[in-house]
Amino acid sequence: MQILKLVFLSIVLTFSVVIEAQVKCATIAEIKKQSAGTQIEYTGAAQTTFYNSTYSGLFMEDETGGILLKGYNQSSKNNDKVKDNMSVTGLIGTWELGDSGKPSGLKIDSKNKNLPTVSERNFVPTSVEMVDFISNPTAYEGRAIVIKNAITTKKDGKNYLGEVPFYTSNVSAIAPAAGEFAGCYVGLEYNRFLLCSAEQTKATEFFAFSDMAAYYKGKQIEILDAKVQGSVLVNYVQKINDNQTALFTQYVSTNGMINGLIVFVEGNSNIKAGDEIGGICGKYTDVYKNVSKEFDFKGAYFYQSSSSALNVISENNKLVEKANVNISSLISHKSAALDFHSQIIVSRSAGKLYLSDGKYYYKVSYEQSSSGDDTTGFEQVEDSICVVALNGLDLSKYVGDGVLLRAIYDAGVINQQPTLIVRNENDFLKTYYSFNNIGEMLAAGQLSSSSIVYELKGEAVVNMKLSQQKGALNWAFIEDETGVLGINCSDQKFSASRKDKIKGIKGRFEMSGKNLPNITLSSDAKIEVLSSKNELNIIRASLKEVIKDTMKYAGHIVEIYNVKGDSVQYEDHDGTKYWSYFIEEDGYKMNYTFPKNAEEAKNRVDYQTGTAIVGLNTIEAFVNYNCLDGGYVIYEISRTPQENVIVDTEYIRECDVNIYSSNGVLYIEAERGQKISVYTINGLCVYSGVSVSDCLKINNLRGIVIVNIDGIPFKAYVK
Repeated sequence: MQILKLVFLSIVLTFSVVIEAQVKCATIAEIKKQSAGTQIEYTGAAQTTFYNSTYSGLFMEDETGGILLKGYNQSSKNNDKVKDNMSVTGLIGTWELGDSGKPSGLKIDSKNKNLPTVSERNFVPTSVEMVDFISNPTAYEGRAIVIKNAITTKKDGKNYLGEVPFYTSNVSAIAPAAGEFAGCYVGLEYNRFLLCSAEQTKATEFFAFSDMAAYYKGKQIEILDAKVQGSVLVNYVQKINDNQTALFTQYVSTNGMINGLIVFVEGNSNIKAGDEIGGICGKYTDVYKNVSKEFDFKGAYFYQSSSSALNVISENNKLVEKANVNISSLISHKSAALDFHSQIIVSRSAGKLYLSDGKYYYKVSYEQSSSGDDTTGFEQVEDSICVVALNGLDLSKYVGDGVLLRAIYDAGVINQQPTLIVRNENDFLKTYYSFNNIGEMLAAGQLSSSSIVYELKGEAVVNMKLSQQKGALNWAFIEDETGVLGINCSDQKFSASRKDKIKGIKGRFEMSGKNLPNITLSSDAKIEVLSSKNELNIIRASLKEVIKDTMKYAGHIVEIYNVKGDSVQYEDHDGTKYWSYFIEEDGYKMNYTFPKNAEEAKNRVDYQTGTAIVGLNTIEAFVNYNCLDGGYVIYEISRTPQENVIVDTEYIRECDVNIYSSNGVLYIEAERGQKISVYTINGLCVYSGVSVSDCLKINNLRGIVIVNIDGIPFKAYVK
């Protein structure tokens, strides 16, 4: 019996110790006064104000302040039916101080199921003027507040309210520039203001359209007197009626952001396609409706305020087309409209055009789940999308035709339903185009990156062939009188040799700006060699000119003078060691090597041993841009050392000229318009005229000659 009494007393004492270790706190202010590790029983009544996944917990507040309620993740929050703006009481947990910049908080032991009591939503955040908030932000730490008349600034890529960093958490990583912001100030030891949902924030101004689009993506939002500091590109202008004009615009975005916007202006507008415009201020609307698990985006648009004029920032900008858009995706995946609204799209799978009840439609088919959530079963379904023609275009002749389509995509703003707007005959693209010469092809540009076949009907000469891995041919380059073109031979045989005249080039054309304009040969391309050993067009230029304006010379054979540099050894993809060179002139630099598939280059000593390019040289070379090497490279074909020119110093006066010779050729660099005459030592005039280029070349000279430039004589020796 005595033993039982001792056991009972031990249990009582143990329980007493536990009870004594818990500190009852009636207010949050009392909790914050406790030392780290203290067991807390919160007996007051607080409101949950803000959930933040970064801290895995809820913020709550009472009349004395705010605090982080740790230990709740999103799933447990849902299971416990604890939501923002709910009353809680009876909390038991451990007071933990923040570390590594994290906020302090009350850590709930979920194992003990110490769950808050839930009541009805009845909480209203505290409103505070921005000037009051930034004057004493610590007064609002852990509390849900609405900052009125808020203006954010950007420093080092971050947004600030005064000196408090301004973040968005469960909405977007991008913040508005001004408005009425609802959120929670995470003071404590982690100074930042966290923004709540878009519905609670009445934003009125943004740094750019991409900010606004990201912030309101997928929300049904209407903002009065919205302002945007950024600019947009006008893709198309459509007059709706005498009182209104629609501008279809787009703006730069990151992945997943809305990047299209229709701007309505009053009456007629002088703004045209290709204009970059700013000064947009008015009523913003972002429309969507819920469809099953996805949302059906119906478009974003602005009504420009009549009291705020748009301004044209720049004109004649290149319009951007989204190539190879699958029209089926605009119907089967409603969220795809986010990426295409108000933009120019090109489709290779538009389907069959047909007429129904006075309207034209494309009929498309796609797969969808056949059994609700069961993603293992799919069925083929058909749907349609409306096609509207403008400028009096008759679509009846295109019914049933298998043509490609270029159109402006309206997700449903103007036409009340997803609509493709075609503007003229050229909006219907043929699947096959032929050109008489390279110049015509370059002028047409890239209509689609992978849909349209281009054929060069005319003849062209191969000026270079280059390989990359293990000697396999990757690229050939051709020229005619109108331009140059790269031929991607990676998947096709190309047996024509350098200086062969050929025909039969056909394939996918690319003109991206990152490479030379080029064609990837199609499987049915048949290259025919017409003749061999044709003369190539050789352009003469200095090294500096080639480096400063490489795209002007890219794809051409260029005779480059005044070349010198140092060698460095590289290892090829197949382990073969070869020598490359680094050349420069007046600070301009470029890589320089030999075409590795050219036998005449491989047999040269300097190719194999890396002999430096000493002295001045004139080289015949091919200039390549990006197709093969990812940048600019000069491929040497041949090299001729430039002989030193001997000029009598007694004749030298102040004159900006350069005279040198190479292999019996005299080169005279002088200003255009200067009178130049050249005499042999016997007084025979071998040249007389006015310079019409920056460099005059006179062939077949030997020995001492007298060069007279605007009356100033020079004596030179030509070997």
